[in-house]
Amino acid sequence: MNAKHTPGPWQVLSDASVVGPDEVQEGGGIHVQSIARMALCQERMANARLIAAAPELLDAANAALDAMTDERADDEYKKMAVSLLRAAIAKATGQ
Repeated sequence: MNAKHTPGPWQVLSDASVVGPDEVQEGGGIHVQSIARMALCQERMANARLIAAAPELLDAANAALDAMTDERADDEYKKMAVSLLRAAIAKATGQ
């Protein structure tokens, strides 16, 4: 069985006044993941950003793979794949 993931985009929801975990949700409010508060704050947020960027990272990796393996891929497609990779990495790293 090949299960599908919750569609993106996902976002990090964090409220410092809440004792519970930070959450990653998709745009429509579907809960995707809780990040336990046992980790240090910076590490917890880095983990949450990486999880929230997962759909974009997957899309970018697929586009890059297509651009590298399809001999018909033109320079514009390759530039688009690089752009997707950069955006997904920036989201994952908080930059």
